[in-house]
Amino acid sequence: MDDDRCGKRFMTRNSLNDGCACYPTNMSFCSAEIQPGRLTWDFEPIQSSFDGLLVDTTKAFSNNQLPYNGRRCPNILWKGKSGDVSHCLQIIMLGEGDKDVSDCGRNFITYNSANGGCGCYPESQQTCTRSESIGESGRQTYELEVDPTWNPPADPSPPPSEVPSQERSQTPSTGPSYGPSHGPSRAPSD
Repeated sequence: MDDDRCGKRFMTRNSLNDGCACYPTNMSFCSAEIQPGRLTWDFEPIQSSFDGLLVDTTKAFSNNQLPYNGRRCPNILWKGKSGDVSHCLQIIMLGEGDKDVSDCGRNFITYNSANGGCGCYPESQQTCTRSESIGESGRQTYELEVDPTWNPPADPSPPPSEVPSQERSQTPSTGPSYGPSHGPSRAPSD
């Protein structure tokens, strides 16, 4: 970490040969690969929600109700590899590289703890009950929850114009005028 050529965000240690690796200083994303004996750290704090949704990893796994351990919903759409379930949520909500996530709904995700697989479900997948789910080793399936602290982005509509219109309105004003009138007045003047 003292080497200025090494970025300070990611680091990998190989426990098989006591090797240590750093990454370029401009690297802002690490694509996870499963490798024997290697552990990689991301020193940036983990963001818990993406696009207003989160996965509650404090809930105990169950085989009878979500979150499932060893089960997945039908109609899964695998989207590639992820480092953990939070990274999987990030991929599904924000996309990553060339991964097309436009077909992903906002109800459930599945993380494969055996190989880092990350899957979503179509918007039409509204339920994932025990009876409709499929038992598969390593699958961890979560229902996505709304982050109560999320504030949606501001409306990108343009601000109102400060420049008055040069066109006359066809509708009479109901309030007082703040400028001279260009037409005849309906009220007698003194």
